[in-house]
Amino acid sequence: MTRITDRPIYSQTFNSLPDLLLSSEVVIAVGDSTEERGSHVQAMNERAPDSFWVLKETDNLNQAESHFRGCSTFLNLRDPDQLRSTIQEVTGGSLDVDLTSIPAHIWAPIIRACIEIGVQTRSIYIEPEDYARSSTPGVGSLFDLSERITGIQPIPGFAALRSIDDESSIFVPLMGFEGARLSYMLDQIEPSPDRVFPIIGVPGFKKEYPFSTYLGNQVPLEETRAWRNATYSRANCPFSAYYAIEKIAAQRPGHHLRIAPIGTKPHCLGAVLYNIDNQVASEIVYDHPRRSRSRTKGIARVSLFEISEFRRDFARV
Repeated sequence: MTRITDRPIYSQTFNSLPDLLLSSEVVIAVGDSTEERGSHVQAMNERAPDSFWVLKETDNLNQAESHFRGCSTFLNLRDPDQLRSTIQEVTGGSLDVDLTSIPAHIWAPIIRACIEIGVQTRSIYIEPEDYARSSTPGVGSLFDLSERITGIQPIPGFAALRSIDDESSIFVPLMGFEGARLSYMLDQIEPSPDRVFPIIGVPGFKKEYPFSTYLGNQVPLEETRAWRNATYSRANCPFSAYYAIEKIAAQRPGHHLRIAPIGTKPHCLGAVLYNIDNQVASEIVYDHPRRSRSRTKGIARVSLFEISEFRRDFARV
């Protein structure tokens, strides 16, 4: 059997954001982040505003503010026709989407619409130098990453197509540092302990991060004994996450996958891409965290993920 690590990875790594953007001639979708790595994107926006499509979140999870070349409007993220027409107006057939500064409930339907209308799509991810440590660290709260959880609701455009009974489903969390989020998911979904199959980022952005993931999720992993079912995937690679989910599905034919992307943003992208290709046999389960304003420190490497190239070669259309 081909190992996950042997399969193609459609990504490039840069030492800084300007190294990437200066060679790009496409429109770049960015958010309104308060993180230091997000402010770097905003600085580039000020240098070349005509190349940037700014998408800001609102209090409504189904809506986003859209700002492009002096024109502002509200996007209904659940309206595929509006998304497609807006993307066609904004782009010249190519779009780079910044995962770092845009919340998942906005970038996921944008990427889905791009795929549906054949827009050449890539995504950008900026690694932080470090994560903000909790002032009162404990099991499940090693880092200060989220202020609160909004609750489990579908990502716009990603609602489950049919209801599934518990006996035919398995729960696949792509795990990060926040054990409280995994515990919340388990309490809400109530999967059988033997049907929990976590994916853990190995290697992590830093060597010690996988240990932080295990420590932060120690309680739910021990309660469910799900550590026995762990699959590993590169923390900074959506395609590695896609392959890991695919591996779990292949080993459990006939099961419906409830995929919870509560770890890294690249892993979240991998989960979204897998669900787009496997809508009947999977669903995205998401808790919509409200991120802490200064959850990261500094700027490290920049990754560029070739979504369209990956789908042309390997994903089902």
